[in-house]
Amino acid sequence: MQLLLAKGCCGMTPRDGSIVGGLYFMMVGVMQLVFEAGNLRIAMVGPANGTNGTEVPAIGIYCYYSLIALELVCIVMAGLLLASTWTRRFLGILAFGTWLILFDLALVAITTLLQVELRKVGLKLDTLAWCGVACRIITDPFWLAFVITHGLKLREEKTQQEGHRRRATTEGVAGVVKFKGFDIGI
Repeated sequence: MQLLLAKGCCGMTPRDGSIVGGLYFMMVGVMQLVFEAGNLRIAMVGPANGTNGTEVPAIGIYCYYSLIALELVCIVMAGLLLASTWTRRFLGILAFGTWLILFDLALVAITTLLQVELRKVGLKLDTLAWCGVACRIITDPFWLAFVITHGLKLREEKTQQEGHRRRATTEGVAGVVKFKGFDIGI
């Protein structure tokens, strides 16, 4: 299989890109976690905060809780990506790639639902919230390319090593078993 970024990009090998990507996902996850926690705090205060006497609907509060939970899971998954990169476990690396795609889809869906629910009561979602989502959607594929390339390279190396091991084991067994019953030298 020919991998597009097998030799790297921007001066980084796929392994280096996976490490920097994992650190990026942790940093952005913490930033969005702080941002969503602040939004939840403001939403919980309600009309006393000067939101024109309009309360955020319950589904909006649940959306904020969902976004916070997603970010917490993303931070944990980024830590697992770093651990998998360090220990050279391709399944953990590729699982993170799958998680990230699902995370981005859920992030867009929940943010859209939150905006719809806030519009129903005359409120609007911050432009900064959509800017954060857009930045994630734009930059995640860049780091995801490194992560998936690194995972596929590790998988390819592992399958090649298993193939060599199987051949060495088969050759070793054939070389050891010899029938000397009809050997004249006995």
